[in-house]
Amino acid sequence: MLEDGLHITAGLLLIFAVIDDLKYKQIRISPVILTGILGLILRCTLNFDIVDGILGAAVGIILIIIGKLTRQSIGYGDGVVFISIGVLIGLGKVAIVLFLSLFLAFIYSIILLALTKAKRKTAFPFVPFIFLAYAGMHFL
Repeated sequence: MLEDGLHITAGLLLIFAVIDDLKYKQIRISPVILTGILGLILRCTLNFDIVDGILGAAVGIILIIIGKLTRQSIGYGDGVVFISIGVLIGLGKVAIVLFLSLFLAFIYSIILLALTKAKRKTAFPFVPFIFLAYAGMHFL
């Protein structure tokens, strides 16, 4: 039951991040960071596995490093979102969300390229795919 609270928090974070990403093409970092801190506090006080939350956050840190190395092919905001949801849902589940979201974004890119609606370097919001993957994970 308490774990459900962490998942609901992650879902709400993603809903607000999707709105920001679609509307402004950027993510407000402060609420995302505060949600991650809240998740860490909840993990500590509710005796959930802290190491799992930290390892989940490491996925986002790796994405930020990849973003830095690729001149933000993956935006820093996407990495920060993964840090926060990683803290909330842990390594195993955030890894599933990462792979599903990358797969969904890949399919979307292929469709855009096939319809000649985009070029190879065309950027698009990634957080909606994170949300779809997160929602899909709960139904798989």
